Amino acid sequence: MAIPYRREKLSSQIAKEISAILLHELKDPRMGFVTVTRADVSVDFRSAKIFVSILGAEKDKKLAMSALKSASGFVQGLLRKRLRIRHSPE
Repeated sequence: MAIPYRREKLSSQIAKEISAILLHELKDPRMGFVTVTRADVSVDFRSAKIFVSILGAEKDKKLAMSALKSASGFVQGLLRKRLRIRHSPE
């Protein structure tokens, strides 16, 4: 089943914005080489799964994932401001 156009467009926009937020806004020393590979938005646009690629040793990957989890609220708030949609996905 193909992803409808609006959902696909929102997914790519979310991936671009989160990538920019991680690159420019997030100042966490635990963050290593993190790349946003894609984003999947649910059918009702209420939630999104963000897929990332992390380079480095296993210890660095765990540190980067913990940094991403702790910064999820901050990233979501910035994403809400940048997207300007009615409901920002979690």
